[in-house]
Amino acid sequence: MDTKERGALDLYAEYVGGSAELHEGFGTLHRRVKLEVERAQMATLTSGMIDSLVVGAAQ
Repeated sequence: MDTKERGALDLYAEYVGGSAELHEGFGTLHRRVKLEVERAQMATLTSGMIDSLVVGAAQ
């Protein structure tokens, strides 16, 4: 978890413990954010590979 995620969780930590629904919502949010970060990282890697192929083909 990065600092921003930790900060948001810290802000609402006292409320999350008292609400199963809120706790579940934060869990869902965390999983979705993590998945999107992984997808963005993969897209960046893929873009770099494609750029390398295009440059190599142009030479």
